[in-house]
Amino acid sequence: MRGDIVVCKDFRGEFLEMVLWEDAGRTVFVHTKDQFSAHSAGSPHLEPVGFPIEDVFVCKTGKESGKVGKGDLGPYCPVTATIE
Repeated sequence: MRGDIVVCKDFRGEFLEMVLWEDAGRTVFVHTKDQFSAHSAGSPHLEPVGFPIEDVFVCKTGKESGKVGKGDLGPYCPVTATIE
């Protein structure tokens, strides 16, 4: 969901903590925390960056931000709702 903290693997294989802006199926759009705040407030901001869903992860151990290792990460799974 918008505002969730995710970890994205960049083209160098480094992991970046980002904030989810939009899940567009196979691509997840994210911001840095500062840019997310600016975008949410309607202030000038950079556009969100898209990552393939395979390169987006969530912390599965509940550790604090900045203290997460690779072993703490699980795949990002978008939440979908079914309306009947």
